[in-house]
Amino acid sequence: MSVATTRTAAGSAVVGLVLGLALAPAAQAGPRPGVPATLRLSSGPYAGFDLCGGGAPTATTSGPALAATPTAPGGGYSPPGTPYPTVGATFEVARPGTAAFLRQDVRPFNGFTLLYEVPAGTLADGDYRWRLRAVDHGVASAWSAWCDFEVRT
Repeated sequence: MSVATTRTAAGSAVVGLVLGLALAPAAQAGPRPGVPATLRLSSGPYAGFDLCGGGAPTATTSGPALAATPTAPGGGYSPPGTPYPTVGATFEVARPGTAAFLRQDVRPFNGFTLLYEVPAGTLADGDYRWRLRAVDHGVASAWSAWCDFEVRT
């Protein structure tokens, strides 16, 4: 094979590769994750969790743990114990009737729980609310309902 033939073949390969990449379809986003469920709050590692929805849970710390369970895309059924290892979340905390003053994106925790530990000292005594949305590969779910809670240290 001559040098000219080698250069032409190599040039054709590069052009083919570039065209192939340029014409390849863009990566498609996956389905929209389900809205997180079973919102709950804890005052510490041994305090257990208080569920939202049955009255406003009370945190006895200025940095409670906020948690929820990921759900199937589109709100479909998923058996208990189904992991969602790529699902993270965006959490928001606000005073009642106001816009969120705290917004935090969190990485996937363990596939079973979406968890945000508010830094100690962040929340003074008073009434608050929080919500979250699941995020999977850049695609976000709708926001959950607000969970009202109170801080009493």
